[in-house]
Amino acid sequence: EARYFLPRRDFRLWIALHEVTHRVQFGATPWLRMHLRDLIDRYLASMDLDPGHLAAQVRRAMDDVRAGRVQPGPSLAVLLMSDEQQELFQRMQGLMSLLEGHASYAMNEAARGRIADVDGLRRTLERRRRVGGLERAFQRASGFAAKVEQYSSGERFVRSVVERVGMEGFNEVWAAPANLPRPHEIAEPARWVARVRGA
Repeated sequence: EARYFLPRRDFRLWIALHEVTHRVQFGATPWLRMHLRDLIDRYLASMDLDPGHLAAQVRRAMDDVRAGRVQPGPSLAVLLMSDEQQELFQRMQGLMSLLEGHASYAMNEAARGRIADVDGLRRTLERRRRVGGLERAFQRASGFAAKVEQYSSGERFVRSVVERVGMEGFNEVWAAPANLPRPHEIAEPARWVARVRGA
């Protein structure tokens, strides 16, 4: 707020709308908290911190990169995961993209008519997310860059689904864990619509 000289009341209301949406998500969806906790617990239970096992995982990851089976990406940690861990991690990432994207969609839609320059606030936030140099390196190392992608890809998913089937159709996502978007469906909302809505 101070760094970008943002209007105090509008900016704080805008952010509050995002955070209140998270409260509604978990408050209105009784199974959601336990589902997320279960994914996290299963992921943590799958971790093996034995030095010998970790060394074997590093060797396997290096062999995979050398052989071209995987591309080294921004997160080396993913390369060290077992297949089970990667599957759980992708499901958690998909769920977080949905939650953050839905909150971003809701805050932007609810802000229209209540906040003078929603588009200006969004542009400022996008500028902040597109930093370069040392700050960008820090964002990647700290996981902030991945978090930013969750907001963007998740909001694109929500907006696309709402455009296709309306808010009532989108809200089927909260009906049961089986209706949550699969990791690939975040990037391809039409596949979620086809699977859940049969459209």
